[in-house]
Amino acid sequence: MINIFQHKTYFLILILIFTGIKLVSQNIVINEVVYSNKTGLQDLHGDTPDWIELYNNSTIAVNLESYAISDGLDADDYWHCPYYVLAPGEYKIIFASGKDIKKDAEWHTDFKLSLMKEQVFLMNPQSSVIDFVPIQCVPADNSLACKPDGNTLNRKICIPTPNMSNNNAQEVEINYLPDTLTVSHASGFYNGTIGVELKNTQTANQIYYTLNADNPNNNDNVFTETLILDDRTQYKNRFANKAEINFKVSDDIFKAQVLRAQVFSEGCPASNSINHTYFISNTATNPYDVPVVSIITDKDNLFDDDEGIYILGNNNNYWQRGKAWERDIFLEIFDKSGNTIIDQMAGMRIHGGGNRQSEQKSLRLYSRNKFGKGWFTYPFFEDKLHIDSCKRLLLRHVKDWNRTMIVDELCQNIVKPMNIDYSAFNTSLVFINGEYWGIYSLRERQDEYYVANNYLIETPELTIIESTPQEIIAKEGSIDDYNELITIIEIADKDSEDFFTNMDQIIDLDALIDYYCAEIYLANLDFPFRNMSLWKTNNDTSRWRYFFYDCDACMNRFNYNHFRDYGNSFEDFYKFDDKYKTILTLLLQNKKFQQEFQSKMFYHLNYTFTPERVISEIEKLEKVYSPLINEHIYRWHTPSDYVKWKQDIDRLKAFAMNRPIVVKKFITEYFGIPFDIFPNPANKSFNIKFLNETGIVKINIKDLYGRTVYQNRYYYPDSVITINTDLPQGLYLVNITINNMIFTKKLIML
Repeated sequence: MINIFQHKTYFLILILIFTGIKLVSQNIVINEVVYSNKTGLQDLHGDTPDWIELYNNSTIAVNLESYAISDGLDADDYWHCPYYVLAPGEYKIIFASGKDIKKDAEWHTDFKLSLMKEQVFLMNPQSSVIDFVPIQCVPADNSLACKPDGNTLNRKICIPTPNMSNNNAQEVEINYLPDTLTVSHASGFYNGTIGVELKNTQTANQIYYTLNADNPNNNDNVFTETLILDDRTQYKNRFANKAEINFKVSDDIFKAQVLRAQVFSEGCPASNSINHTYFISNTATNPYDVPVVSIITDKDNLFDDDEGIYILGNNNNYWQRGKAWERDIFLEIFDKSGNTIIDQMAGMRIHGGGNRQSEQKSLRLYSRNKFGKGWFTYPFFEDKLHIDSCKRLLLRHVKDWNRTMIVDELCQNIVKPMNIDYSAFNTSLVFINGEYWGIYSLRERQDEYYVANNYLIETPELTIIESTPQEIIAKEGSIDDYNELITIIEIADKDSEDFFTNMDQIIDLDALIDYYCAEIYLANLDFPFRNMSLWKTNNDTSRWRYFFYDCDACMNRFNYNHFRDYGNSFEDFYKFDDKYKTILTLLLQNKKFQQEFQSKMFYHLNYTFTPERVISEIEKLEKVYSPLINEHIYRWHTPSDYVKWKQDIDRLKAFAMNRPIVVKKFITEYFGIPFDIFPNPANKSFNIKFLNETGIVKINIKDLYGRTVYQNRYYYPDSVITINTDLPQGLYLVNITINNMIFTKKLIML
């Protein structure tokens, strides 16, 4: 077996070389690793987490600060050591507990180890790999140790010697037999009971399996005969009621069978793992006509009081963030036809802000190189088919939970024609450990990988600025970049002819105007003191743009007026702090920007936000959700019922009908009407100059008695049209209909 493991070591070295990661000879080495610490070394809490021992294999002291340890080669997942001077010949134990502790007395990484699944890497402060431990069978309560100390080319399975020399450690001989596991039935949708067979190649090994979604170990069921699997819906829930003890879920929610199996040898996993979801009902195809997502993970990863990320638990669990609160899952995604499009290990965290305390939580999915697949490879989104792989995905639930549930998805669809960084999505259903978890939106996550995918560039470093109810913060990068932006706009001469051009070199003004037009039309009640995010790549030529996201509070009040907030006045519903409206308020002090903003808003009212188009988008999503909503209501008791849901859909359509009229009124109050009449007063003829692009224009002139004295229709007229008329002296009202919106201005004829 030594030759096999040596082969793996050399193979990994080649991978490191070809991926541009150089192994560098250093004085600090990984001297000993315990992957399965059951009864051995305890931490200060009395727990027995796995551990890693570093050793100074030199004659000089080394400061460990900024050295990093990781279970994979994703740089953003490195766990960095704090300040500590390791003397020559000294050992340092680091527990791989996931607790993320960096105290002098005891260090804990933000990740855990898994036997036969993860390697351990050691990086120097320059992020060069200086040592690694390959995957190898190390039975429980044994270590993989350098023998003698520091000899990384001669690692042996030994009785652990924490904080002591390995030179005299007792070696352990094992007869590990690598194996292959096959299964008779693929994951998917089945009509009626099925009999599942498992087979391996090494007769000396045994197959262990579970049907409760926990990862199998050699204490679980041994496979000896065909597994008869049927529809589990009739059985009691095993997971749904654990999410919140005060939330009762009916037992007969739809349930799939989850099979997890693996071969073990010498107490170690010896084969590929089987993680399959079987949807057994009265149909052999996907009955939902939307993608179905199956998440499989140990129940403790979600519901343990100390470590479960889905419950409040003992540590405010679902409020926690970072890699320490990421859990390993197996992810399967089935398309509308029931075909498996994703089946791989991944990481999962709770996603979002205040909705973390909701019963149905949003979930963030991470592909990891350590799992063998560094990307979710599939063209998930029909409107972005050029994106054939994603590094991260969101399973987003909605905060308009007791209403339509479609608002955010609807808003993403509405803004697609605009110069806006929106999130592509697929309405999907999620099952967790085989139990129905409801409707989710499977979508892109807006981060550096989103920028790389959507702008077809190498993955960049970003500065991301976000608004919170308390302050504006830097989510990525430095807040100094944002403060510099504000200073530049503040001190610039707003009356200068170059102001617009100069600002456009710093901010993508076309995208900014589109973004604000969308937020204003959609009447986002959470904007701008929440859900406002600016971003730019960290280079000299990058311009600021906005991410468009989280529109659950949109399309609720059709008469809501954001313009007052930027006119230094009061809004009836909210009074925004100045810091949230600084950018637009400053830009609106420039005449050209005002004209561009007004022109764009009228354009979108005439084309993007027309009642016909928006209602069409509502009806598309209504058609998707309508066959799904009753089962979701049954699972979560909200929305209250199907009739209430339909009524709220109708309210969205009413918003679509009324909002353009209201926004047009707000625009004309703030900017004036979108055309000018000159000369005025006029004699025999006058001109009408349109300030923005028009479609069909109707001109109707009436005298003071309400009689029509002139009318005409123009199709896509030039920016200026001349009207010749022999109207007598007097005062007239010129009514101009532009794309079904009526504007009125007085005309004096001499």
